[in-house]
This record gives sequence, C-alpha cells and structure tokens, in this order.
Amino acid sequence: MINPIQRRFRLTTDAIDALTGMKRGIEKESLRVTPQGTLAQTLHPLKLGAALTHPSITTDFSESLLELITGPHTSIDSLIEELYDIHQYVYEVLTDELLWVNSMPCAIQREEEIPIATYGSSHLGQLKHIYRHGLANRYGRRMQAIAGIHFNLSYSDVFWQCLHRQQASSQPLQQFISENYFNIIRNFQRFSWILAYFLGASPFVPKHLMSCELPELDCFDQDACVGKTATSLRLSDTGYNNRAQNKLTVCYNTLPTYLATLKKALQTPHPEFQALGITDSEGYKQLNDRFLQIENEYYSPIRPKRIGQKGERPLIALEQYGVEYIEVRTIDLNPLEPIGIDKASIQFLDIFLLTCLSIESPLLNSADFTTIRANMQAVAVNGCDVTQPLSIFGKTTSQNLWLEWFFAQMQESAIDLDQAYGGQAYSNVMGQFHSRLLNTELLPSQQLKAALEHHTDSTEHRFLDFTRKQSEQTKAFFQKRKQQFPQKAREVSEKFSQLAKESIAKQQALEKQSKESEFSTYLADYLAFD
Repeated sequence: MINPIQRRFRLTTDAIDALTGMKRGIEKESLRVTPQGTLAQTLHPLKLGAALTHPSITTDFSESLLELITGPHTSIDSLIEELYDIHQYVYEVLTDELLWVNSMPCAIQREEEIPIATYGSSHLGQLKHIYRHGLANRYGRRMQAIAGIHFNLSYSDVFWQCLHRQQASSQPLQQFISENYFNIIRNFQRFSWILAYFLGASPFVPKHLMSCELPELDCFDQDACVGKTATSLRLSDTGYNNRAQNKLTVCYNTLPTYLATLKKALQTPHPEFQALGITDSEGYKQLNDRFLQIENEYYSPIRPKRIGQKGERPLIALEQYGVEYIEVRTIDLNPLEPIGIDKASIQFLDIFLLTCLSIESPLLNSADFTTIRANMQAVAVNGCDVTQPLSIFGKTTSQNLWLEWFFAQMQESAIDLDQAYGGQAYSNVMGQFHSRLLNTELLPSQQLKAALEHHTDSTEHRFLDFTRKQSEQTKAFFQKRKQQFPQKAREVSEKFSQLAKESIAKQQALEKQSKESEFSTYLADYLAFD
C-alpha cells in the first residue's frame, strides 16, 4: 500500500458536530429539445420567467441550455426535493419539449443551430449576451452545448472556528478559511479523476463534437463514438476542453496568487483575439481582446467563490472578502437518474471534499499541472483499465492502488460524517462505491453503455434514440409525480409562477435603469479593476 502523505488533522468532537452546518447547492444544466430530439429553436419560455434575474431557472451559453439552480441546503434531502420541484415546474411549462438527459448534446448539424442566450436590453443583459458571442467566436458553439452539474459546498462558521482553535492558528479567521478552501482545491485538482471514475456518465461522444481522433474510441453508430473503457468523455480532450487555455496557468497555491494570475489573464491581450476584433458592423464580437473576457471564461474543474455586492465582479469580491464556498464542476449528468444525480453521489462528494481538506495539500508547481491534466485524460478515456499508471505527489503507480489509498483516507472522513449526522449512512455509501472500485460494470458509465448496447429499437441511431426515449421517460416521471401529489404540485406551480413574474419585473426595472447611461460606459466600468 502506498502512503505518500499524511492526514493534516483529526477533527475534534466540536468540529465533527459542526459538520451538520455544511451547506450544499446544485446548478444543473440541460438542453431543451423537440419531441424528435433536435435542439429547440424557441426562445426561453416566458412562463419560466426572465433568465437574467430568476433565482432558480436561467440559461447558460445557449438560449436552449437551461440551468436549474437550488439554494444552499444543510439537508441533502431538502436539496434534492428542491431540485425535483424545479424540474417539475419546468416540465409543466415545457408542454411540447423535453430536457435532454445526457451531458453530451443531441444531433447538431451546424453551429448556427445553437442559439446564443439573450437577456434583454439592460446593460447587464447585453454584457452577458456579448460575453457568449465572444465564447462562440473564440472557441465555437458546439462545445458550449455540453451540459453538466455544478456542486457547491461550504462549511459553517462554527466549523471553521473549531478548526481554527484546534490548530491554534494565529491567522485572522477569514484568511484561515480561504487558505483551507485552497487546501481543498489543490487536492481536488490532484484527485478529481476519482470523480470522473465514480460519477462519470459520458462514455459516448457525438461525432459532430469530436475535434480530434482518439485510438481509444470506436464507432458506435452513425451518430456517436464510444470509449470501451471510458468513464467521462465530457472531461476528456474530445469534450468540454479548452485547448486555447492550456497555455494559461492559474495558480491555486494561495488566494493572492490565484487572484494575481487570474487578473493577469484578464488584463493581457491575446494575439488571436486581437485579430478577431471587438466590434464589427453588426455590433460587439467579444467584450475585449484579453486572454479571458471575464473570470468565468477560465475553465477550471473547481472554483473558489464568494457572493459579492450587487454588480461587483467575482474577482473583486474574492479579493475583498475571501472564499465563501467552492464550486465543483466535474460531474456528468446521469441519464438514468431523474434529476441527473442521486443522494449517494452527493454523500460521496461530502466525503471526498472533507478528505481533500483533511489530508496534506502540498503547493502545486507547473509539473503538477501537467500530470493533473494527464491523469484526468487517462481516466476520462480509459478509466475502466484500473491497472493504468497515474502520477501524483511525484509517485507513479497503478490507478487501482491510488484508489485504494484514497479510499482509506475517505473511510475516516465517512466515520466523522456518520458521527456528526448519526447512523451509518456515509459508511454505507463507502461500501456501495467500493463495490464499483472492485467491479467496473457497476459504474454509471458502464451501466449506461450496457443499456445502449441492449437498445435495439434503432440500431443506426442508438445513442440519439436511447437518449430521446430516456428523456421522454424522465418527463413522464415528473408528470406522474405531479399527479401523485396534487397539493404539492399546486404549491410548486404557484411558487415558481410567482418567481417568474417577479423576475420579469426585475428585468424590466434593470432595462429602465439602463436607459439612463451608455452601455459603453457601463462596460468600461465593469471591466476596470481600479
């Protein structure tokens, strides 16, 4: 058994008890499609509200790419319940459309078929729309149609205070908190391939999405290729991968170095983007010609986050107030789950992230980033070959030995979480996931692959036909749920109908306010760091 590093600490009883104050939230993306399984060309439905200002239902890159957002929850059950409710209302509104249940998109013949999201005439709405035009012009639209789940997590102030006392830290509390979130982030970077292995559910890739030929992929049908041992092609070089940013290194060693390197990318012109130009006769082509237009353009599997003041840039909020929570961005939609994720997976994420906090987290160097990318590519494309070598902490050994070592660390975190919440739920989840370690056929990626291989309704279009029918079944599930619980359904409908009306009113107020100044002035002020 390898033992490259040690645990940094064992939690005290007070700190363990404070784990129950941990908050989680989910942001889940899904494409709107027609009953035939083609990308919807309709505008964001008015009954869903204004995508610019709705707290729970918005759009991502495309007008057809919904993003469903929960609030923060201390209870996993209430988190899941809210996500179920949001889905139920969306399906109530989408009478003639479906939500595509796979991370990989439906059939798209031309890039122009992917409509860029619109947000009205306010300054903020224009900024968001132009930013997306910039993404399209820089990287193309197809990659932006890939969907996923973002998992947000924060620990309570009480937990951090307990840990601060336990370690007898002389740092100001918020500095201590930010430093420890970056400890999580660095270890997450090293071990995020574990999530690709256990939660990956995209072993197929549409042929229209493939930007490179991989020897590990085989032709599956007329529309898709499959990786026989792949877990998450979404996380591979053929998926949501930005090669233009591979030369860009953002430092995750401390909050100051993270801010400095990200700010440099936001202020440094990029030759290709300079050649593209900022405007033409039709309007803005991008917000600016920098390496990154805004912070969100930098693709990272995990982000430090802070909710800022109204209109405040994320980077400025982080600089002013420190890290508040982290956003995990490596989770595929599981087409076999109604909301794309199940309770056990969320509990696994709890254990995984607590382990990333608890073990030693050495600083990263440029060589580490190279191996981090190589490890993720290897597991995303070939993760079911658990004998393949991976390099971490300067040591190279087989994937299964790294999994066993990290699992041993996770077992201790599971025990702490069981002590906090009572019962054996987290230890039971570890047992469930360990069986997936021993038998790759139990992985979501392989279960999905088996389901498609047995789908014989349309042999030439199995990937698209299976996903369309699974999308139909998911819609039927929520329609049945609405019928089973009519009182609850009325409450959900009334709640989200009201939120929709309020969001439209808020957007209209922003548009009225924006008439008082020029957009160019607003944009210059927003992009400035002074």
